[in-house]
Amino acid sequence: MAILHGRRQWVKLWVNEWLDGTCRFEMTSEQRGLWADLLALAGASRHAGVIASGETNGKLVGFPLDYLAAVLRVKEDTLRASLELFKEQERVSVSETGAIYITNWAKYQSEYQRQKKYRKNEAPPQGEESTKLNLDSEEPVSEGWGIKSQ
Repeated sequence: MAILHGRRQWVKLWVNEWLDGTCRFEMTSEQRGLWADLLALAGASRHAGVIASGETNGKLVGFPLDYLAAVLRVKEDTLRASLELFKEQERVSVSETGAIYITNWAKYQSEYQRQKKYRKNEAPPQGEESTKLNLDSEEPVSEGWGIKSQ
């Protein structure tokens, strides 16, 4: 699996699948919340699609389960059971070092990388100005669509 480096500001959630798909019927509301949290953590990671605390000897190392449960504000038993369910459903895999890999991350989150060049370079339609937040920066941009005037 190719690991795409870089943190993102958003993750894609397929609306119809979220509302009518298998996760609606195979997970409790608490498990669906944990699934969304795991997607957000995987998006915020330095290693896109992987929830890991860092790297040792070329291997990604996962967070201790008690730490992750505290961050997500759930009981450790609930997190452990949910991760087991997600593994059975092939939504995640967990390495021997505890790193959590979101299955098919690149396939489902591909729009972020594909659209990155447009977020940086796209000019607004003729005669339009826009004030928006540059998604790759914390600073608001108020000149065109993120294009700074010289």
